[in-house]
Amino acid sequence: MEDVNPRQRLLFFGFLALVLIGGIFVLFIGFSHKKASRQQSSLNDQATQSVDTSYGIILPNGGVNVEDVTYFDNKQWVVANLVPKEGVTDASTIVAQKQSDGYHIKVGPGTLFGTDQLQGVPDDVVQYLSDQGLLYIPDNNSD
Repeated sequence: MEDVNPRQRLLFFGFLALVLIGGIFVLFIGFSHKKASRQQSSLNDQATQSVDTSYGIILPNGGVNVEDVTYFDNKQWVVANLVPKEGVTDASTIVAQKQSDGYHIKVGPGTLFGTDQLQGVPDDVVQYLSDQGLLYIPDNNSD
């Protein structure tokens, strides 16, 4: 077997180390991306989500436009209508609360809300929903 000079040996082992480090880096990036994707889905019960860039509202899917946005309490809460892009169904309303990464939907989407759904929602938001005819108050006086 031929003798390999030290320079060739150094180049060979240097190249081998570079390939191993590169492979480990690629695997690390791939696993990190998958882990981040799993964490994002676990934060939301929805299978997919998108962020409406106009208002920063995190939506259950990308098939809607956000319209008629009304802010409350120094923009900590928002009421907005979601209008389907395909026109398959009617518009629905959401109530969202501001968090560090955008507005997260707390109530809705829906077209009518019961008072039990609005626990923790500020009174001015509840009043607005009532004024818009979106608040359902059961008639307890009926027989």
